[in-house]
This record gives sequence, C-alpha cells and structure tokens, in this order.
Amino acid sequence: PYATERNRTWPLPLARLFLERAMAETDWRFVLTGAAADRTAADRLATGLGPRLAVAAGRLALPETWALLGEAALLVSIDTSLVHMAVAAGRPVVALYGPSDPLVWGPYGQAEAVLQANQWCQRCKRPRCIHPGVPCMEALLPEAALERARSRLRPAALNG
Repeated sequence: PYATERNRTWPLPLARLFLERAMAETDWRFVLTGAAADRTAADRLATGLGPRLAVAAGRLALPETWALLGEAALLVSIDTSLVHMAVAAGRPVVALYGPSDPLVWGPYGQAEAVLQANQWCQRCKRPRCIHPGVPCMEALLPEAALERARSRLRPAALNG
C-alpha cells in the first residue's frame, strides 16, 4: 500500500481491513513487499494477522522480487512498478489507482484489473494532494478490492 508519493498510497487502515477480510474469507496467503523504507509500516500492518502473511519489505532484491511474482497467483497493489512487473511475468493484478491515469499508466493488457474510485479529483496527476487526506485513495474500499481480487482469480481457477 505504500508509494514514494503519499497521494498514491492506500491508507494503511484500508489496507489492514482488506487483509483482515481477505484472511477471514479466503485461504489465500499474502506477502507484503516494498523497499527498506517501507519495512516499519509493513511490520505494523502485519501485526497480529497470523502466519498466512509474510513481510518481505526491504528483504528482496530485484531478482528475488521477480521470482516471487512468478509464483504469485495474483498481485494486489497500488500504482507502482510492481504492477507492471507482475503483468510482464504473466500474473493477474488488481491495480489501485488514484491520482494517476490508468489509461496512460495502467497495467498493459489488463484494463479490467484497474480499481479507481469515482471521485471528482481522480486522475489529477498532482505529485501532492491539495485536499485534506487523499480522497481518491481513501475512496478505494477494501470490499471492492477483495471482490476484484476474487474476480481476477476465478478465470485462473476455472482454467487451471
């Protein structure tokens, strides 16, 4: 849920709700990735969620990240390079977009993967949000992300 620009970061309480709900309703396993600078936030996010969640933030080099993506059934991520890496690795994604334009920066060939709230300020492309909070990211509900994740996995389950 973290990005170098705060306005592209999914608020951690929403990411936590997504993980809690997904862990309660599915048998999926999760890995939180990110840079070394994201490690503290990832550890905080993972606290108390149990053994089906691993924290790899700050621990993986690029080749290891590629290998992890190659084994993943699905990537749920904000608008970061990881989305594009997963697509290149042939993995389905759920990509959470706020100020960025997914028509320009979205996952190639996976338009159905994009989840973007219908906010008046979406796609502003600003490096910093001028509104209190970040309305376009705060409006991305965990329930919608989980439903999109389920829908992205169904075709793979039916074909695999």
